[in-house]
Amino acid sequence: MNLTKNIVDQMVLEVLGAAEDLDLIVERTMPVKQDAESETKALRLPKFGLSEKWGDPSSDDRQIIERFFSNIQGNTLQEKISSVQNFINDCDESCINESKVETIIGNLVFLDSLAGVIEDFNAQAGGFMFEALLAVLIKGTQVTELAGGNLPIEDLVNSDGDTPLSLKFFFKGPKYVKGSVDNLRDGIERFQKPITYIVALKEREGKDVLGVDFYQFTIGDKSQGIEGDFDIVEFANGKIYTPRLPEDMLIARLDFGSREQLRSIANKYVDRLGQRITDIFDAFADLTNNLNIYLTDFENKTVGVQAAADADKLAKSVEKNID
Repeated sequence: MNLTKNIVDQMVLEVLGAAEDLDLIVERTMPVKQDAESETKALRLPKFGLSEKWGDPSSDDRQIIERFFSNIQGNTLQEKISSVQNFINDCDESCINESKVETIIGNLVFLDSLAGVIEDFNAQAGGFMFEALLAVLIKGTQVTELAGGNLPIEDLVNSDGDTPLSLKFFFKGPKYVKGSVDNLRDGIERFQKPITYIVALKEREGKDVLGVDFYQFTIGDKSQGIEGDFDIVEFANGKIYTPRLPEDMLIARLDFGSREQLRSIANKYVDRLGQRITDIFDAFADLTNNLNIYLTDFENKTVGVQAAADADKLAKSVEKNID
């Protein structure tokens, strides 16, 4: 099965609805089933746009999306990817019923964003966006500034700014981990520690992406007295060959499952949240409509009063339905 964007979009579009900051999202219309006897109802639901600003903790876009990603359980990259995997495959009916709305939405937003990285960008741009995506997930910072006139070896630093991370994002196959030896040596010297590498290998069948394996290891420099899982000499001589990476360096696997499995999980979440999200967006739609009228006709006091009532209704609906 492939993590096709339309499937994950459908998951997000049918469930996602708790966004309060509309400068990062655009409206899309999606029919949401109310119950077995009623007709479908079109709702205006938000859609997140992947941006390089996600890599900058000071940007508004990053602060907004981080609210969603922070609801993915776990503290480390390994724990968070494993949590998303559990969300996809291991969640039965009882788990869905116990899941918090914000946890469900956070996982769906991440899956939708990853689908965008995989399908909407070429290899170079996709790698850059993947850096921004992981920066949000681990609350790190994407490195875009030059160091000594060159782009540094690190693509990210962790939330404390003291651990450099270099990311690789490519398909499984006969690939070597490559890069500038001088930049690697400089990075090890600047941080006085080995550089941590995150190698994400996409598994595909034809044009379909089936999953992503996440490997993690460090590269040090014995000549500086700094050791890692590999040495810079091995890096320089092309000895780090991805098909031969040890199994203990595989920290997490994101397996998307079959198309039917993913759709089944999405439907369960929709059944769980559909009416609750519908209530919120009904109230939000009413408020938006009446505000638009009032802002273009200040003399229309009736609409102004109704907008105030809509705001109160929206607040109560959010308080009731969002844990």
